[in-house]
Amino acid sequence: MNKYLLILLSLTILCANCSHTDRHLNSILDNAENCLEHFPDSSLAILNQLKTEEISSSSQKARYALLKSMALDRNYIDVTEDSLTSIAVVHYKMHGSSDEKLKAYLYNGNIFANAKDYETAMSNYLKAEEYVSKSKDCIMVGRLYSAKSIVYNTIFDVKSAIDQSRLASEYFLKGRDTTRFLINLHNMAIIMNNSSSFDSANEYLHKIEGYWQRLKPSQKVVYYSVKLSQLPKTDTAAIMSIIDKMLDYANNKEIMNWLAVSEAYYKIGDYNSSLVYIKYHKLTGGISDALYYRLLSDISAKTGDYEQAYNFIVKKNDLLQGRYFKSTQTDTKFLEERYASQLKVTKQRLFIAILGLGILAVVLILFLGYKHHKTISLAQSIKVLALEEESNLRRKELERLVLEKENYEFKLAEAIREKEHLKSLMKSNRVKSILDMDMKLLVKHRLAVLDKFIAANISSAFSQEAHNELNELMRDRDKFLDSTRKYFSLSHPQFVESLENKDLTEREIAYCCLYCIGLNGSEISNYLEMKSFYNLSAVIRKKLCIDRSVNIDTFLRKMLSHFE
Repeated sequence: MNKYLLILLSLTILCANCSHTDRHLNSILDNAENCLEHFPDSSLAILNQLKTEEISSSSQKARYALLKSMALDRNYIDVTEDSLTSIAVVHYKMHGSSDEKLKAYLYNGNIFANAKDYETAMSNYLKAEEYVSKSKDCIMVGRLYSAKSIVYNTIFDVKSAIDQSRLASEYFLKGRDTTRFLINLHNMAIIMNNSSSFDSANEYLHKIEGYWQRLKPSQKVVYYSVKLSQLPKTDTAAIMSIIDKMLDYANNKEIMNWLAVSEAYYKIGDYNSSLVYIKYHKLTGGISDALYYRLLSDISAKTGDYEQAYNFIVKKNDLLQGRYFKSTQTDTKFLEERYASQLKVTKQRLFIAILGLGILAVVLILFLGYKHHKTISLAQSIKVLALEEESNLRRKELERLVLEKENYEFKLAEAIREKEHLKSLMKSNRVKSILDMDMKLLVKHRLAVLDKFIAANISSAFSQEAHNELNELMRDRDKFLDSTRKYFSLSHPQFVESLENKDLTEREIAYCCLYCIGLNGSEISNYLEMKSFYNLSAVIRKKLCIDRSVNIDTFLRKMLSHFE
């Protein structure tokens, strides 16, 4: 028992010590991070005091590696091997926030950019860019686009360099980092100036002037350098004025641009002064780049040392050719397009996979639903189906009764109207004088049928009698046709007369009357039991000049209403 108690006590003490160590280490890393922005040298000093072998946690190792990479960068110490940043990338690839992932890939890319491996650098920058949309650190995003701009400018892709610089400026402004925003404006002015886009360069210089009071001496020197290259050689006074302003910073060799001063003197023809100041560039540790050798060559040629001028121009061309050759050998220019294409393919595959899983899930749900449905008893299923069938039958019966009621009410109204019309005709002295006995009997017979039909609406006792009377009237088809024509010649004489004038026969007029009482061609054909009625209908159409697009029944009813 005592043995187990001792083991438990030992583990408790060990955990307490580990917890204390972790808190102490996190406190040191917090201090280093807090100093990083404004006191990068202090941040680097804090991190240098830590011994990496004492850091056991993988998350703390990754944080230490990332902070030290950032501190080295802020102190302008260019590192060309990725032993630190690779630790951060490996960890944050699977863990950490979007900001941490972005920083890890950004500073890993910077390592390769320092080593002039621009393709690998850009590959890291593109991976970092994946986390831009979720990042809350606008300044770090601005740094990313600024780094991409530098790589594009190095490989002579001016358009892409400017596009990335514009993005960097937007994020620096969003993050309220005016200093970096102004540095970015200077970079864009330099890129435009070097690519002979002087109007665009001047636009950026004009923007910089709006922040003049906030510019650092180094930024003012950059501004003056670009401005000098813009001025024409004939404007000696303006050139000398800017040179004097630049020389105010001559004691600060880290920010002074002696090449710009030398080139300005060369522009106004003071070649001796130009030679003096280009030597200052070399003495203060300036870079011997293509611009340096080009200017030395120009000065040597003007002072008569043509052999030296030739040697310098050869060196300049060698540097430019080497740089251009490297830029053409790399796929960096096309890496972004290729990466975007790969990302698109990956997204499409992911979409297809998700869609496939979705379809599988739906199929599974349907299958489970089907199985569940099969477990319901057969009796319940039959009962449900029976209830549904009964409901449908009731609904259809109700619909039929409603329609039947509407038709009956319409027919009743028409019967009452016809009855009143017939009565008025019978009372008319003019009509009485022309009615023969057959016509009077016809009218009386129709009135009797209509009276029965109307009475059936009031009392069910007359219902069957009304149907019998109506069936009796319509049983003799020829007699019904003739009586209908005669009735229309009496009630609508002008309508019938108009049909007679179109050379319609009595039979054809009778067919027209059937159309007018509400029947269509199919119903008339069925009643008359005539399969050839369509041909008779075509004859009537032709005589009445009815277009094929117009319904004959609609035409005749409108014609009848015209004469009423």
